[in-house]
Amino acid sequence: PPSALQVAVHLLVLLRTSALGEEHGPSEPPEPDGEFEPSLPNSIVWLVSTGMLITTFVVNYKGRPYMESLASNRGLAGTLAASALLILTLAAGALPDLAAYLELVPIESEALR
Repeated sequence: PPSALQVAVHLLVLLRTSALGEEHGPSEPPEPDGEFEPSLPNSIVWLVSTGMLITTFVVNYKGRPYMESLASNRGLAGTLAASALLILTLAAGALPDLAAYLELVPIESEALR
C-alpha cells in the first residue's frame, strides 16, 4: 500500500499543478453538468497525474523475490519507458494531432512546461 508520505506528496503536487493551471487558464469555472470543454488546467492535471501514475508504478514495483525484476521484465520496462516518453512529448507539444484527439490544450507558457 502507498505510504502516507507518497500520498501527501502526490496531493500537494496535484494541488500546486491545479493552481498553476488556473493562473494561466480560463477565469470562469466550467458548468457542473455541461459538456466537457478542454482547458489548460484539465490538460496540465491530466499530464501530471498520468506521469505520477507511471512513476508510482515504477517506485512501488516489488521485483525480486516476489516477481521478476523490472530490469528483467523487458516488456513492462519498455511499456513504462514508452508511456513516460509519450507524456513528455505531449507536454512539449510535439504531437499536436494526438493532443487534439486526447482533447489536450497546448501549453504555450514556457514556465508551465
